[in-house]
Amino acid sequence: MENQSDDGQCSSPLHFNISHTSSLIACGVTVNSPIGIDVEEKQRKIKNNILVFARRYFSLYEVEHLSMISDSEVQRQEFVKLWTLKEAYVKALGRGFSAAPFKTFTIRAKDATNSGACPKSSSI
Repeated sequence: MENQSDDGQCSSPLHFNISHTSSLIACGVTVNSPIGIDVEEKQRKIKNNILVFARRYFSLYEVEHLSMISDSEVQRQEFVKLWTLKEAYVKALGRGFSAAPFKTFTIRAKDATNSGACPKSSSI
């Protein structure tokens, strides 16, 4: 997508990303920087055991972090937060969910508290 100034000149390219759920929609637009957005319902239900699901998609550190949370509701909320950050990150890289190697990078608990923050390092 090109960004055109008032004088008709093309300037920096625009980047955008969209995410939606049944009741939410988000669109982010930036100049010169890739962007990834993911939204999830705050009360999203997880059908399976969260740790079983996490072992399939999350890094060992993330699974251990979740397993240390004894309150099931807090654990579910933390799972959804990590999932949302991981999906937004791979979308910013230009990869969809099917090509996302979620287990190959880690969102550390301290990173997850800064909404919008990408992991400082990854192997993607």
